[in-house]
Amino acid sequence: MLAFSIAKIAHMDSPHDALTKCLLLAYPDHLARRRDQGTLVCELRNGRRAELAKTSAARHAPLIVATEIRETGGRGQAAKTMLSLAAAVREEWLDELFPDSRQTETVLEWNVPQQLIEKRIRSSCLGVVMEEKVLPGHDEPGAGALLARMIRDRGLHLAGWNEHVDAWIARVRWVAELFPERGLITYDEGDRELLLSELCDGEWRYVKVKEKPVLGLAKGLLSYDDQQFVERMAPETLPLPTGRKMRLKYTPGQPPHGSARIADLYDLKSTPKVAAGRAAVLLEILAPNNRPVQITDDLAGFWERHYPTVKKTLSRKYPRHEWR
Repeated sequence: MLAFSIAKIAHMDSPHDALTKCLLLAYPDHLARRRDQGTLVCELRNGRRAELAKTSAARHAPLIVATEIRETGGRGQAAKTMLSLAAAVREEWLDELFPDSRQTETVLEWNVPQQLIEKRIRSSCLGVVMEEKVLPGHDEPGAGALLARMIRDRGLHLAGWNEHVDAWIARVRWVAELFPERGLITYDEGDRELLLSELCDGEWRYVKVKEKPVLGLAKGLLSYDDQQFVERMAPETLPLPTGRKMRLKYTPGQPPHGSARIADLYDLKSTPKVAAGRAAVLLEILAPNNRPVQITDDLAGFWERHYPTVKKTLSRKYPRHEWR
């Protein structure tokens, strides 16, 4: 086949073109395309890069075939791939000599400066990119998945993933520990991947995702019944006798924690409990200046043993405060 092609070339082409075509047939993996006319940098097959020798007669050609490819460098110098003994190639020769070597592929890539997904349509021959079109990735179904991966791998900040989301996840994990029979999700790595994928679904630009609210999606990973169960077993707040609400903080493996001023607890005789009575709240009892005077999960014991001393000490500092 090669001999037939060479014979055909010799019959139809000028001696110079015939020789270049023969070189191209002999070294198809040495095809290279100049990246631009301002440099001598060339692209070889499969994305490799090399530099054409400055003295090459083909230094002005957009396509070349180099019969010699060598590595330079060493002794502290950066390694460089050099091309020499090169000849100019016409693109139409590729279709003539390699009619089945043209390929077109569409790939999605992350644009680092603009922080978005691009669609690149690449036409290549013999593994060397001949032409590339860059388009927005908005119409590609895989753009959202790639965007989610870039956000995760690059640690990009999501303003919508705030303290409210973290608090919800902590509540769910806390309830899951007390009620393993419920089979709640725990927002492990797989759950978080799913949540990020949901957040990026249909999107291709980071700017459109970073401000998106996350809490609704995070809750949506649970069924409505499971959401309501978490709300009942681990409420965000507890009502106090004065009408105020005490916010609770949940940390897996620890009792729920709440803070309240001492005056708001006067009519509360025993430690409040959550999770259907399975867990007592660890109370941080605050003085009128909001500084803690006691941390306890035994409120009845505090009133009996510690409050008389606390009242005697603090009533001198805060005489206008109500003391019972």
